[in-house]
Amino acid sequence: MTEALRKSLAHEPTTDQQPDCLVRRAIRHSLGAPGKLVRGQLVLLTVNAWGCPWRPALEFARAVEIVHASSLVIDDLPAMDNAALRRGTATVHRVHGEATAILAAVAMLAQAFEAIAGADVSAEARVMATEALSRSVGPGGMTGGQQLDLAGVGNTKEEIATVHGMKTGALFAAAAEIGTIAAGIDGPRRWLMSDFGKLLGKAFQEFDDLADRYGSTESMGKDTGKDEDKATMVAVMGGKAADGLRNRYALLEIDLLALPWPNDEAMPVFALLGNPLVRAN
Repeated sequence: MTEALRKSLAHEPTTDQQPDCLVRRAIRHSLGAPGKLVRGQLVLLTVNAWGCPWRPALEFARAVEIVHASSLVIDDLPAMDNAALRRGTATVHRVHGEATAILAAVAMLAQAFEAIAGADVSAEARVMATEALSRSVGPGGMTGGQQLDLAGVGNTKEEIATVHGMKTGALFAAAAEIGTIAAGIDGPRRWLMSDFGKLLGKAFQEFDDLADRYGSTESMGKDTGKDEDKATMVAVMGGKAADGLRNRYALLEIDLLALPWPNDEAMPVFALLGNPLVRAN
């Protein structure tokens, strides 16, 4: 599953009129970096947990990962976090220039929705997945959350949780929702899975904040200590309490999936929650 997703990210259209242009090189730089592919794998794990084959949803997973990679290129720009290292390699703008990095990020968003359009699923599923992914990127999702984070909005635990739910949780929510869509499931179960994904994303963000404070650049493969002046759960609560909050999010995820599901069709939750990828993040 992981290897198939990684190979799909390396695929390039054979009809591209500029196969070796600067923007294409920047895209290769970003997508070729050794990421964990957590969000894309969440799509495939969700499909599999519903008892359906995951391969038809591979383009959906690819789309989610491309969106995430695009957001990293943007986050690393001098106007944002001004990062030098990402996924163990130099950031895109440091290698290819700021202008090319911006163009590459925009092009990657276009590639993501092209991937959804070409997925081997029903037209209805493609439309729903497009809507879910668009929502996660928009002002109510990643871009809005990142703007609030940059502006320093959020001095309380509740405000910070809202920002985290937007800038990180929104794409996790979309991944779980899109995996459910790919499995042919709609209605309340789709939205329950979206809620599950958002909780998972919040837990992931708490892990990231802890790593930024206590981890090293070598172990994380990216700049650390970048959030010292930002309002994070670690800053507000302290490291031990923030780690406890991350664990509480995990318990809420289990509680959510353990609820009686509509139509008495329960998800085989241990197929998803028992996966080391989900447990570790």
